[in-house]
Amino acid sequence: MRDELKRRSRIDMEDNLSASSIKHTVSHLLGFFDWLLKQDGYRRLPRDFDGYLKLPKAVVAQSAQVKKRDFPTILEAEDLLKAMPTKSLVDERARALFALGFLGALRADTLISLRLEHFDIERRLILQHAKIVRAKAGKSLDIFWFPIPKVFEETVIGWVNKLKTFGFTDQDALFPDTKHLKHRVSTSAYTPAPVPVMSTIHAVTKAFAVACSQTGAKYTPHCVKHSIGALRDSLPLTQEERKAWSLNMGHDDERTTERYYGTMQDDQRFEVLENIGTKKTIDTLSLTTDQKARAFDAMIKAIGE
Repeated sequence: MRDELKRRSRIDMEDNLSASSIKHTVSHLLGFFDWLLKQDGYRRLPRDFDGYLKLPKAVVAQSAQVKKRDFPTILEAEDLLKAMPTKSLVDERARALFALGFLGALRADTLISLRLEHFDIERRLILQHAKIVRAKAGKSLDIFWFPIPKVFEETVIGWVNKLKTFGFTDQDALFPDTKHLKHRVSTSAYTPAPVPVMSTIHAVTKAFAVACSQTGAKYTPHCVKHSIGALRDSLPLTQEERKAWSLNMGHDDERTTERYYGTMQDDQRFEVLENIGTKKTIDTLSLTTDQKARAFDAMIKAIGE
């Protein structure tokens, strides 16, 4: 049992245990043997079971190491996007799928169900209309493009403009199946049916695999939610900005946000997100402990001078 716990303390094991789980397991075993040694028929057993079960501190410390995160920082995602191939329309579609995922923190199924009309360049919005788009829990949401490096929006805008030069219209799929990736010129005499959206997320999964192919990383489409969430936590945002950011991601429990911070209309959310980084004042409530410590040290130093 001791050897098994030592094995499962290693972070490279698929069935590894956390430091907390190992400590609790040992504690329960010690409690069991403490009870067992007092029972009739077991009192002659060795009394030093606890010595065998206790693990070296180094083993427990090893299990406490943080696993490698399964999502990229936004700057790492930017590098992945820039390195993706652009030789064919399929390549360009993959780049646009990857970019739009981060631009709107979108699920794979939502991505491939979008139509051209759902990408509003003028207002910088992604229109997630639940009656048309496959959104989680059937939720409609107008998503303001997240303030991330320009290459993400430029990639998607370039893709949209290319489709329009090929004759694609607002009702056509934003990410057409490969068989539809060709010139689609309509005439007044004949208007073809809208190009359908794809039925599976294979193209999205493939796009992320292509993005990671030269790095050894294995990021999945689901990682974008984590990346955008981590970006929010890394920025010195005000409470209002954090709230707008969460709502823009389709916060899982908006009732909590509304309960403590009141409601926020869509136009206010868009304005707050658009102005992130332009304010000169800092909301001290949003600072991390480390940021507060550095600010305090700077203040003390200034006073001393």
